[in-house]
Amino acid sequence: MIIFTITNTASNQVYVGSTRNDIDSHWETLLIAAESGVEADLYDDIRTSGANCFTFTEWGFAENLSEARELTADALETFNGKSLQGLITKPKPSKAHRQSASERKAALALLEEAEQKAQLKGEVTGSSTTVSNPTETDLKLLAQKRDSELEERIARERKETLEMAKVLARMDSRKRSKTSKAKPKTAKPAARSATPKLADGKVGSAKQEKLIREKIEQERESREAGKISRQKAEAQEMADVMSRIDARAQGLRKTKPKAKPKSAIGRTTLSIKKPVAPLKETRLELDRDIKLSADISLMQQEKTSGTAGLPLTEKVTSGVRFKEHAGLNKEQKIAHSIARYRNTATPAKKQPGVGQQELISSLQARLAQRKS
Repeated sequence: MIIFTITNTASNQVYVGSTRNDIDSHWETLLIAAESGVEADLYDDIRTSGANCFTFTEWGFAENLSEARELTADALETFNGKSLQGLITKPKPSKAHRQSASERKAALALLEEAEQKAQLKGEVTGSSTTVSNPTETDLKLLAQKRDSELEERIARERKETLEMAKVLARMDSRKRSKTSKAKPKTAKPAARSATPKLADGKVGSAKQEKLIREKIEQERESREAGKISRQKAEAQEMADVMSRIDARAQGLRKTKPKAKPKSAIGRTTLSIKKPVAPLKETRLELDRDIKLSADISLMQQEKTSGTAGLPLTEKVTSGVRFKEHAGLNKEQKIAHSIARYRNTATPAKKQPGVGQQELISSLQARLAQRKS
């Protein structure tokens, strides 16, 4: 099946259709239909613009109906043309008027009257005139007429055969030009004869079918290559889009999180308390610590008060006092040392110093831990 296009060079209007016959013969049938007055857009355009303003070209070849539909759809999309599907190529036969029964009876009566009148006239004229026999001259004239008619018929047939030969020659030249464009030339073509040869029946049709199949294969390969190239382009575009999305996601991951605004709690300086010293497990270590702390506090009080301080016997006898109270418990000893420390403090200084306050708090904490 051949897919063709008809283009109006004046208005650039394109018509797309299909045929199983040769395109030249199909174009002739379309012209005959346009001249006979068949109603269609193409025929109206031919009648208004003229047949010389149209170009008839081949678009493709199809083996089955599905391929023909695809090719016609492609042609309609590319040229934005009109489809010739369902185009009428022959004029519709005129419908004869059927006579009624009364009309038939009247017509029969008129025929009978006419026959009767003709018979009466023949009888009247037959009596007066005599029938003359045909002469030799009449026979010669008839023979000459028959010969002239035969000559005219032979000439007309010869013209038709020459026209068919020209059409076939144009078809062969067009097919050869297309095959030469498709395939490289390997050898020089043979010289054409002066008179075009007619197709040799089955051999010519087989060659034509072979050429059509080759063209169909070429068209199919080109369509498949186009489809593959489009699919590759779409896949590449999708890969580019995915790569851009991945790059954007990685960039978002690499960005540093924004620093949170500092709260008012963080700005305020908190006083860090010193950790409480771990408890001494043994009784001797606890007594030594109590004694050392009491001596250190007494020395500090002497320095701050400016007086000569207590006599050295006080320091010496501190150990004796410690030995005197050796029979007391730990809690009693701690309470006794605290009371002694408070009694020996200077009366002028109302509030204890920072070191004294820390020492008192540490001793109270140890006492609470021991009790618990």
